[in-house]
Amino acid sequence: MRSNQILLVEDNPGLNSMFSKVLIRGGYKVTPVTTLANARALFDMHLYDVIILDMRLPDGDGLDLLRDRCTVLKQRGTSVIVVSAEEQYRGACESLGVEFFLVKPVMPSMLLSLVGRLQTAQSA
Repeated sequence: MRSNQILLVEDNPGLNSMFSKVLIRGGYKVTPVTTLANARALFDMHLYDVIILDMRLPDGDGLDLLRDRCTVLKQRGTSVIVVSAEEQYRGACESLGVEFFLVKPVMPSMLLSLVGRLQTAQSA
């Protein structure tokens, strides 16, 4: 059974807050962070159903997290949604098994809908 746990890795305070609020209202438990270091620490301590990941962060890019934790993500069945303003990351993300690459700006309602579909598919 899924726990509706989401790790939101986004350094833009406005987007982090907006995405968090929409997902929480949608019934999800959201842990928002702004750095790769925080994301790594939390990922290693908790199980997340979904990770929403920005690519450009103050202490590196999201690809570092994907490369470091690729095997564990697959073992845990964690879905990854990359949300980036930079299309050039798409190919690298796909080669690491990321199925969902959204180009900013992303409507919060669209993100909520995608998370809902993922949760439904994971529960089936």
